[in-house]
Amino acid sequence: SSFGLRNNISSDLLQSDWSTLLTGRNLFPSQTVTKIHEDRDQRGIWLTSKSKNRAGSYHLLLDRDQEVLVACVLENDRGDTVAEIQYDNWVTLGGCRQPLDISISGLKYGTEVQIKLSNVSTSNEKKTYTLQPPPGYRRQYTP
Repeated sequence: SSFGLRNNISSDLLQSDWSTLLTGRNLFPSQTVTKIHEDRDQRGIWLTSKSKNRAGSYHLLLDRDQEVLVACVLENDRGDTVAEIQYDNWVTLGGCRQPLDISISGLKYGTEVQIKLSNVSTSNEKKTYTLQPPPGYRRQYTP
């Protein structure tokens, strides 16, 4: 939250499930789907889902033929678009689908983010890691 406030990032965006959004997965429970309709441009089906973790909605565009997530639109509780995420260039690795190109638009100030993944691989080995805080970062633990 403090990072978002310092960098003027919408709380709606910060409270989203980024691991789901950046991997193009649909992990939203089916009981939260509030609306289903065909895409006007015949790209697939739109699912509207209410979030349990944040106010607002997710609109997911699913390609039924390819069985992938094409787009995700995040809205705040007022119905304003917070971000539009497009997924493209899917690969299958170890039975898992992963988009290699992720575009995030619709952000405040007209900012757009392009993420291109390369050298993506899978491993059956269980790994653990520790994220080291950057120099000058003050860590504060809550009781």
